[in-house]
Amino acid sequence: MSFRLIQYALNSFVEQRKLPALRLMFLASLLSVFAIVSILSLTSFLKEALNSSSSELLAADRQVVSPRELDPVVLEYANQIGLRHGLAVEFRSMVFSDSASQLVSVKAVDNAYPLLGSLQLSGQPQGSKVASGNIAMQSRLNNLLNVKLGDSIGVGDADLLVGPALIQEPDIGFNLGDIQPRLLMRLDDLAATQVVQPGSRVKYRYYFAGDIEQLRVFDDWIVEQLDNSQRYEGVADSRPAIAEALQKAEAFLLLSSCLAALLSSLAISLAARQYSSQQIRSVAILKTLGLTGREVVLVYVLKLGFIGLVVVCLGLVLGQLVSGSLSSVIAPLLPDVELRVEFDLSMSAVLVAVLVTVLTLFGSAIPQVFALSGVKPMAVLRPEEGFLRPVSRFYYVLLIAVLLFTLAIYTQSILLLVLFVLGSCLLMVVVGVIVFILARSLEYVSSKYLKKSESGASLAVQALVSQRGNTFAQCLVYAFAFCLFASIFIVRESLIAQWQQQIPENAPNHFLINITEPQVKGVKELLASNGINVSHMYPMVRGRMSHINGEDVKVAVTKDVAALNRELNLSWVEDMPEGNEIVDGAWGSDSEGLSVSVEQELTDNIGVSLGDSLTFNVAGLEVVATVSSIRKVDWESMKPNFYVLFKDGALNDFPNTYIASFYLPEDQKTVINELSRSYPTVSVLELDLLIGKIQSIVNQVSTVLSFVLYLILAASVLVIAAITLSKISEREHQSLIYRVLGVRSTVLQKAYFLEFFILGFVASLAGFLCAEAALNAVSIALFGANPVLNLSALILGVGFSSVLLGFLGFIVLRRLTRNSLMQSLR
Repeated sequence: MSFRLIQYALNSFVEQRKLPALRLMFLASLLSVFAIVSILSLTSFLKEALNSSSSELLAADRQVVSPRELDPVVLEYANQIGLRHGLAVEFRSMVFSDSASQLVSVKAVDNAYPLLGSLQLSGQPQGSKVASGNIAMQSRLNNLLNVKLGDSIGVGDADLLVGPALIQEPDIGFNLGDIQPRLLMRLDDLAATQVVQPGSRVKYRYYFAGDIEQLRVFDDWIVEQLDNSQRYEGVADSRPAIAEALQKAEAFLLLSSCLAALLSSLAISLAARQYSSQQIRSVAILKTLGLTGREVVLVYVLKLGFIGLVVVCLGLVLGQLVSGSLSSVIAPLLPDVELRVEFDLSMSAVLVAVLVTVLTLFGSAIPQVFALSGVKPMAVLRPEEGFLRPVSRFYYVLLIAVLLFTLAIYTQSILLLVLFVLGSCLLMVVVGVIVFILARSLEYVSSKYLKKSESGASLAVQALVSQRGNTFAQCLVYAFAFCLFASIFIVRESLIAQWQQQIPENAPNHFLINITEPQVKGVKELLASNGINVSHMYPMVRGRMSHINGEDVKVAVTKDVAALNRELNLSWVEDMPEGNEIVDGAWGSDSEGLSVSVEQELTDNIGVSLGDSLTFNVAGLEVVATVSSIRKVDWESMKPNFYVLFKDGALNDFPNTYIASFYLPEDQKTVINELSRSYPTVSVLELDLLIGKIQSIVNQVSTVLSFVLYLILAASVLVIAAITLSKISEREHQSLIYRVLGVRSTVLQKAYFLEFFILGFVASLAGFLCAEAALNAVSIALFGANPVLNLSALILGVGFSSVLLGFLGFIVLRRLTRNSLMQSLR
């Protein structure tokens, strides 16, 4: 390779930098690098950031729940790798005041608690701690024990002072098995109480927090240190609703990066073809000056190399600039997230971005470059002699396969790859059918109404009908861009809608427990007088499953199932509650004896099927029932749900209490105090702060998805611009002929608008229809969403896209009608 060729290639590259096709190729390549690097790096960053935010609901990044103290080796290892840790000991105990006593749920915490999030105490700054010698308890306990701030109550052998009321613990959960009022105390006061003795039923909850790498190391190590009675939890285990939202957001971002790369690749390919067609005369001149076909190819390969080098360097510089400021950019979008991780470029994302962009740039342009080597020198004098040899379709199929394979390796989703290929095939069929129907319809309209007309409509119809193959190719490319953008838009809307449906705006955020039969009417009236609607009140008794088909559960079920290690809440209803779906059997059996409906996951865990017999120990008596149905339960509905449901009246003979849920606005919190004063034995479970945190995280994820959508929109616009600009050279000669024949410029401009309006209508209709079909399949397979038809989005999308493409074609091609006729002829 001679220095002369390198110098010429560089000079030519600089001189041609203003060519629209070269600029478009450059912008598409740059967008490809930037989109892949930023989206994939953003995926990793947001996953860690939102996981960190969600960890506040655990008061730590990880928890170990154990019925006994952990081996000291575990805490030593945590210290060794730099993890912070804390401890809470939970148990039930009677507490005594001078005039009353009450069974409470006690939580003794060390000074490190909470590691994440904050404790909320009445009248105290956010993040205050419980003082030694003091207790913090829920305000209704003050009424039950008839005590006030500063009074003394007895916990075992110790007398502790009543401190500020407990408003909220960061790791409070929704556990109907733990319905006693909560009392918080210091761990260093626990020994003085003498409550915890060998054999006591105690739960040790260890908290761990640290950076991502420390947690990864600890995750791998801790698994081997625990037995079946101990549980290691992260956000995914203890907060499934949040974990599901984060997993779906991650899948969405990976899908977005794939689509951005494919759209950018398509724009690069179209721009490369346009650029090559514009270089025919330049190549012919080079050959007259003595350059061989091999040297011509080398010159243009060097130009592509310059583009690739500049694009990769500039893309990485932009990515690095984003990495330096993304925390400050994202922070306003996520006001409730404490960003404990720094954004950094993912090296794997950089490698994928460079590989995909280089493959696309060279893979799309090299065939055209090799075609330039066949241009004859005679094309300088006779332009009609200059043409490019067609590129084998097999080459493009191979290029697309390599790109898809590269993206599939990174996303590790063969399903995504298969669905994309099937969606593309479906798109080609739909576009082909619509274009065929369109061509026949336009031929009929043209022959019957526009045969002798010289209007813009007539010229537009002739342009579309005369070159069906070209019309099909244009529609296919437009439709592909519309389909990919519509796909990502529809998935985003479906995900957000599904998340919002899981916890709607006025979802129940308070539960009433331990309502006795005589209190039911009064509680309903009190709440109704304050304008509060109460859901159905469910009767409830506590019972432990003891036998399956007459065999002890410990023998019948060999694995550890939490529901078998405790008493279950048993209820009975007339009709199946909302959020419960029968998946097998029928609700209520006409056979003799009692029948029950059992939750699906529990039946899978304990190996129970229809017709099996279950025995429950309720208040010392055995209750035997036959499994008549299996239910799927929506545990995220924030309504009372049960593993086991009996038919109405089945357990009426047992002493029971009632449970209910309702929505209480923040400005009506005083109702809880009124309720506690009137019915001090009724327990209130307040979940409004927990629900608010979950809704906040869902809103944060939705905001990020909107941010990514703009990158996909930019890639789609580049594709549309690329195919529209490629029509300039074809229309230049055609426009000249029309003007020589006397067609006015205004007529031509109307024809351009109508032609691209029709193309936009056909392409967007096909694209949106295929997006609806493909995305319903993707949403079901990847996100677990329900199939939906976005009719309003379809109508608005098709209408807007048609008008937009019509104006784009008009703006790009109207300059052909503004040049003087003599200048065009020359």
